[in-house]
Amino acid sequence: MGNSSNHVFGVEFDTLKSLEFADIDNNHVGIDINDLKSANSTTAGYYDNYNNEWFIRDISLSSGDPIQVWIEYDGVKKKIDVTLAPINVVKPTRPLLSLTKDLSPILNNIMYVGFSSATGSIRTYHDVLGWSFKVDGKVHDLIISKLPTLTRFSEKKEGEILEAKDENFGSDYVSDEVELVLKLGLLCSHSEPLARPSMRQVMQYLERDIPLPDLSLLSLSSFGLTFGYQEVVKDKTMSHISVSVTESLLSGGR
Repeated sequence: MGNSSNHVFGVEFDTLKSLEFADIDNNHVGIDINDLKSANSTTAGYYDNYNNEWFIRDISLSSGDPIQVWIEYDGVKKKIDVTLAPINVVKPTRPLLSLTKDLSPILNNIMYVGFSSATGSIRTYHDVLGWSFKVDGKVHDLIISKLPTLTRFSEKKEGEILEAKDENFGSDYVSDEVELVLKLGLLCSHSEPLARPSMRQVMQYLERDIPLPDLSLLSLSSFGLTFGYQEVVKDKTMSHISVSVTESLLSGGR
């Protein structure tokens, strides 16, 4: 980390704020060069133009909604551009994040191109629905209609969790509080110990200092109750590169 001999260039999509990496928040995009401390970063979103004025629309990396990402490097201008948009929005003409940096000392003639990821205390999934890559040119646009879809719980099933409440409650209960306790119970009974919240996190959930993940982000597998998200894009190339990625980012991690 932080070693100039690493020859690593990456773009991170981070839903955890790590003080050791000087993260700006728990929902950001960063350009990383030989270091997990981003050379430049900004809160996730995308630019939209209305009446000839630019403004940023928010994107939640933990929403579970598919997201498109374009990563481009101009070897002449020595400029890196990162652009985000929801799956149903065309590529914005203004990138979300840019950095002027000569990558020639970083990129070798032969480099690996791909994806890497890590998680926090909660078990996660990483799903790349589609991607394309090209050196010295523009990538082919992804055909959104041909991309696979993620299997997720429907909103109807999220409400059904209240059916697990004690029948002795009758109608004398606060549904939000019961739902919170039931969801927290699912988290605490996870089959993977590392996925269970700490006592400090439990208290934060109960005090509503931090929000619980939506039930739509939960899935069942052979490992038991799990969470999903997808994120980090890391690319290494030479002169002019263009990368297009369609992602689904569901919960916390780096």
